Amino acid sequence: MAQLPQELACHILMHLDDVRSLVSASLVSKRWHHLCRDNLVWKRKYTLQSSWKKTPQSAGWVDYRDLYIRQMRIADRWRKGAVTTSYLTGHTDSIYCVQFDTEKIVTGSRDTTIKLWSMETRKCIRTLNGHDKSVLCLEYDKDIMISGSSDCTILVWSMETFKPRNRLRGHSAGVLDVCFDEKYIISCSKDTTIRIWDKETGISLRTLQGHRGPVNAVQLRDNRLVSGSGDALIKMWNTDTGECIRQFSGHVRGLACVQFDGKRIVSGSNDQCIKVWDADTGECTMTCEGHTDLVRALHFDDEKIVSGSYDQSVRVWDIRTGACLLNFQSGHSSWVFDVMLSATKIVSVSQDKTILIMDFAHDIDVRGIE
Repeated sequence: MAQLPQELACHILMHLDDVRSLVSASLVSKRWHHLCRDNLVWKRKYTLQSSWKKTPQSAGWVDYRDLYIRQMRIADRWRKGAVTTSYLTGHTDSIYCVQFDTEKIVTGSRDTTIKLWSMETRKCIRTLNGHDKSVLCLEYDKDIMISGSSDCTILVWSMETFKPRNRLRGHSAGVLDVCFDEKYIISCSKDTTIRIWDKETGISLRTLQGHRGPVNAVQLRDNRLVSGSGDALIKMWNTDTGECIRQFSGHVRGLACVQFDGKRIVSGSNDQCIKVWDADTGECTMTCEGHTDLVRALHFDDEKIVSGSYDQSVRVWDIRTGACLLNFQSGHSSWVFDVMLSATKIVSVSQDKTILIMDFAHDIDVRGIE
């Protein structure tokens, strides 16, 4: 090995099955130690981890050994449930919805406001007033934010000026969830309907009727819309035609939340269960049991599902096996209304008026990870 050209020796080392073998090989000699620290060897090891964020080509030189070690430290904390927790307070009533990114957290509350919080300072940096009643749901991207309320309206906000661009009217009861893509804004309501709006004009294009109870959640991927209702059914719709493509039946009580990534649907229900479905066949592939009350909110990635419940717990599940990996029971003192996860954090909100941040990467450099 030591006599081979570096490129060939590194190519051989890339085929070691695990990092332990690579570390062991590095102890053979100074030359082997040098070869085993080669960045291309570690890049290969890093890219084989399918669930880890891939560093963009434009990022410049990346120390893949350092990046791998930092990712492994975070993964170990996820396995052990080793988190640093912090609370944000400022809302004066229940907090119903949350979304976050690396820079900010956005929350909507029964106090009728939407608040933006700095992820770095953990301080409220902006309060938005526009709805007359509870803010029940929201979703944003870099350009706009859509919020739905008990006042039966949907507000379209500019993420540059933080002023409302448009108010959409049409539902006859509270707007329980919203989502959008480049063409449509989708809303669902306690009035049992789903409405499809033109994103640019705000014109109501179509009303979907078929659920027999409040439609509590919607998720959109391409031209497929998934909805979950108090009637215990999940339905999939074609947004271009309004046709109901498929129905998913298996929960024995009403649905409170659904998430959809284009391949899988994950749903939470008042039957205390979380179910995973094949979006193409309609088959229920897994049921996660453990919550002792309504599963109000969930979010998932390629490895994990995080859920929040009226049993006041936040739980993490293995999306492949259904095993409960973590169970945080003391974070909130009342019902958990919404929850979201990232590679390094879980953020949850509750009837107790608090925002809980559980950070798995405290004191770890997260550049290239988040």
